[in-house]
Order: sequence, then structure tokens, then C-alpha cells
Amino acid sequence: MFGGSGLWGEQGAGLIATAISIMGGSSWLATAIMWTAFIAAGIVASVPISEFFGHLAQWIHLCRVPDFSGLLSARQKELQERGVTPEHWNHLKNEERLGYFNITAAISALGLSLAGWLVDWAAGGIQQD
Repeated sequence: MFGGSGLWGEQGAGLIATAISIMGGSSWLATAIMWTAFIAAGIVASVPISEFFGHLAQWIHLCRVPDFSGLLSARQKELQERGVTPEHWNHLKNEERLGYFNITAAISALGLSLAGWLVDWAAGGIQQD
């Protein structure tokens, strides 16, 4: 009876609470069971709702990496030092551009130097020189 959520879970709790009251049980116990079922149903129902709004927010706020000309001059210089031309950058998919920044950020986060790292398109991406 407690396995359901929403209306069915509340009805099950209501039936149990009514049975407790009819059998001479205390009204505070029946009330506690009803409130517990109501709160549990709300929590169970909130999970898919929050997931829906989370996916909606991700879709609305997609991260778009700009073309080469839209990057800061420091980023342009960094890419050129690693062997990336504006033409290469502009032909990459957004996910590939994000991947580049994620990989270089991970290398930096580990405290490693990015000196000597090149983007070698023939070898499949970022390579250490």
C-alpha cells in the first residue's frame, strides 16, 4: 500500500489511518501516517519533475564555443602555438571544441605544464610533443 506515490499512496495511507481510528487507535497516529504518506508522495513526485527541469535548463543553456574570430586574442594565440589554424578550429564541431578546452583544463588542474602539447589532427587530437 505504501509502494505507490501521488494519489494512490495517499489513498493507501488514508485507508490505514481510517482503519487505525476505527479500531480504537489514537488519532495522532492516524494523522502522523497520513502526513508521512503525503510528504513521501511529494518527495517521490519531485524527483522526475526536478530531472525534467534540469534537462530543460541544460538544453536552454547549451555551451557554445565560438569560431576562431570570436575567441579572446589570448586563446587564439594559445591555439596557434599548439598548431591549430583558424580553419581547423572553425571546422570542428562544438563538442570537439569543448573537448579541447576540457582536456587542457584537466592538464592544468593537475598542475602540469601545457608547454610542448600540440594539436596534431592526423594523430587524432592533442598530443605531447
